Amino acid sequence: MQDAGNAGKTSGTIENDGGFTFLPPGEFSPDERVRSAYYCSTNAALIEDTMLAVGGQFILRSQGETTLHFPDGTIASSKPGQCYFIAPTTMASKTIIRGSVHFVGLGFSELGWAELTGLPVDKVKNTTVPATDVFGTSVTEFAEANLQQYLAGEIRSQDIALKMRAFIEPRFSPLDKRRKRVIQTTRAWATNTLMPDISVLYDAIPYSERQIQRIVKQYFGQPPSQVARRLRATFVASVTSHRQTTSEVDAAIGETYFDQSHMIRDVKATTGRTPSNIGKDRKSLLSDILNPAGFLHDTGHVKKLPGRLKGSDQQE
Repeated sequence: MQDAGNAGKTSGTIENDGGFTFLPPGEFSPDERVRSAYYCSTNAALIEDTMLAVGGQFILRSQGETTLHFPDGTIASSKPGQCYFIAPTTMASKTIIRGSVHFVGLGFSELGWAELTGLPVDKVKNTTVPATDVFGTSVTEFAEANLQQYLAGEIRSQDIALKMRAFIEPRFSPLDKRRKRVIQTTRAWATNTLMPDISVLYDAIPYSERQIQRIVKQYFGQPPSQVARRLRATFVASVTSHRQTTSEVDAAIGETYFDQSHMIRDVKATTGRTPSNIGKDRKSLLSDILNPAGFLHDTGHVKKLPGRLKGSDQQE
């Protein structure tokens, strides 16, 4: 698979025929709402893989089809010419990609999803949402114009990503300070240690425990304890996939689980694969997405471990 350092090379209408490419900091500056920009290109006729639980995404697709099959029976599909959202997901899905494929996407934090779409995650999670439901017909015109330019070879994937960023920027509606604090505090609590204490979260937020549970479900799709469990499993999968562990890191991770089967269950529920399978296949789409250069890597976890991992100084 190609990495972000190769972004910018083009070949016809399929760029970097190898999967996901995250735009590097020199081309795209993440913030607290938009965590990443990326594109996916492949000439493969059919790819069957897994998609891990991820934050919300805004996507413009020019070629190929993707179908996500979730364990709860939900099926979400997208076709060429569509501009749509993938709502935040809380479980892994089976992914079937029929190519050739090309799409460009932006990845959001929980705050970004809330302030852009206003859609409660616990109501829309694990599915797709037409962009017209959020933006109206203006997004259809935006998609058509950019697809025509892209297919004519007049703009690159990177250009589309930046235009998508410019399109959404004036459409954010800031949350009130107390709700924003809940989101920011919950993510910090869930990622600044591998074994977060729920009482610390309750003490840090000026709501009752019942209110906190309800509000966190609204913005994260799950209660706080499940959010921490999922984000921890994503971190474990990331360092396993890219072999960034040390004996200290392994020990710190091991201390957070009752036993190995506990860790395997959590990682598989979040990524669709066991840790050993993730580590073996470093050329999969899943491995691409788990790359620390992408938008899924929470450096808060890393900073609390005994050994700092390569790349841990990147912006969250």
